[in-house]
Formats: sequence, structure tokens, C-alpha cells
Amino acid sequence: MRDKLKSKSPTSFVVVMKPTGPTEEAVLKQMQFLDNVHNLKDKVADACFDDLYSELNDKLASKYMQLLDGCATFTHFAERMLVLRNKMAHPIIVDACEPFRKRYNLDPEFWEQWRAVEKLNADRNLLVHCSVAESADAVLKATRERGKFPQAEAAWSMLGALASYGKAHVDKLDAPEHNRHKSLLACQRQLQHKA
Repeated sequence: MRDKLKSKSPTSFVVVMKPTGPTEEAVLKQMQFLDNVHNLKDKVADACFDDLYSELNDKLASKYMQLLDGCATFTHFAERMLVLRNKMAHPIIVDACEPFRKRYNLDPEFWEQWRAVEKLNADRNLLVHCSVAESADAVLKATRERGKFPQAEAAWSMLGALASYGKAHVDKLDAPEHNRHKSLLACQRQLQHKA
């Protein structure tokens, strides 16, 4: 074998490098998908939940609606339904969701996957922005170069406030549980407003 390696004939080697990570196109598709998930979550989720809740309010007796009192988002609804899983009310509430579910061709108990949607949204934020600190730094830098971003002219004060606040609370805001606490706070504010 060694003799063959010492052969006098010239040998050419071609090294073929295979990509080990995702291609640029694959990353772009993933980012576009996650952007679309984010768009649906932000623009559709609240309206979808409000319609479901309204329909339940029309179909369920008040004693069952009281069990759902304080649910203002799919997060709260999924958590409440999990608590009710082994109670008599659970199948009654699930049955009341049936017309809504069939109208939109939804899987049974589709709300159980809301946490996974939130995780996808968090993954998008990590992929696109990496962290609140990076986003805050980028926006604060942009506030010093306002001429390059004329579309934000009417929003600079609020953008500066969000960036400064975000920078001051990076540890809390980049934490995975932050979205859960954010939605719970929104629910508390809504309940206080009703009282």
C-alpha cells in the first residue's frame, strides 16, 4: 500500500465539500414561515379566540361559563381546559366547541397546541432578532440615523421608549416564560377594567 502512495505518477485530489448546515434557501423559507406564523398569531389569534368564546357564551349554561371566567386568550383557555380535564364540565365545554371546530375544519381540542404556536413565535424571535438586547441596540442606533428610516418618522418616541425599556429589562424579556406572564398580565388588566 505504501508503494502505491509513493508512485511517481501525478495524483490529483478533488475535495468535494458537502454543506453540513441548512442552505440559505432553507433558512429563508424557515424565516418566511415563522414570519407568517407570527403574523397570524398577532393578527388572527385574538379574533379567533373572541369568536370561540362568544360562541361558547351563547351555547353554555352560566355555571360552565363561570369556569371559563377570566379566559381572555388561547393561553388561558388551554390552561383552564387542562385543569378541567377530569371534571364533568370538560366534555360539555368540548362539545360546545364542536360547531366552531367543524366550521373551520379544526382538530378536536386544537387549543391544546397553543403553547407550541407560542414556541414557534419565540423561535422566530430568536431566529430573526436573537435577543431583545440586539433589537434594542439596533433601534436605538436607528434613532440616531432617523433620515435613513423615514417610514418610522411618526414612531420614534415610542420606538425609543420600547428600545430603552427593553434594554433595561433584557433578562426578563428574553426569558421563555415572559410571553406566558405577558398574557396573564393582559388578562388581569382586562378583569380590573371590567370591575
